[in-house]
Amino acid sequence: NPLAAIRSSLHLAIQKTKDLELGIDRSLERAERNVVRCDGIITDLLGYASEPICDEEQIGGDDWLKATLSELEVLENVEFVKRFSAPKAQLVIAPERIRQAVVNIVENAVQALADMPEDKTRVLIVRTAIHAERYTVIFEDNGPGLDSDTVAKVFEPLFSTKSYGCGLGLATARKIIEKHGGALRFESEVGVGTKVTMSLPEKRAQERAA
Repeated sequence: NPLAAIRSSLHLAIQKTKDLELGIDRSLERAERNVVRCDGIITDLLGYASEPICDEEQIGGDDWLKATLSELEVLENVEFVKRFSAPKAQLVIAPERIRQAVVNIVENAVQALADMPEDKTRVLIVRTAIHAERYTVIFEDNGPGLDSDTVAKVFEPLFSTKSYGCGLGLATARKIIEKHGGALRFESEVGVGTKVTMSLPEKRAQERAA
């Protein structure tokens, strides 16, 4: 990986020039940060292009989601509310692929909340339910929201409202969910917030085999 060589070389240069007062510290650190950004962009591109892992397994939806969310980091000043209401839901999925979709959705919400004024309470709610034999997960934040024109483009590959990244997070999430027979819906209103609804078919291993 060429980026790995660049990053290790930059790290070495930073160590070798430390305390020499050459005036290049900030430039080297900026270069290193952008290598990390490039690595993230490539990871997103590979994630969007790849197919779901074939090794699917049966899991309890709520239990798996609890464990997944517990591993995620959100802003310290965000109230992260989790409401699990589908304890009996069973899914047959490729857990790591669905985990990627969940991470992308949560990160998108956290980025939106980061744009809010410091004096406002930031809330991210995740709740589950069963509707028409589908396991439904709703991610809802009280961020600044998006207008209707922007909402219409959020699932387009390479579209982004940010100056960083490459706009593949939600596009990748929808692709993963749809390949599992599910759906992803995005709703938002300026000044109110955003709601993303992920639904997956509830089924057991024997149903999948049939």
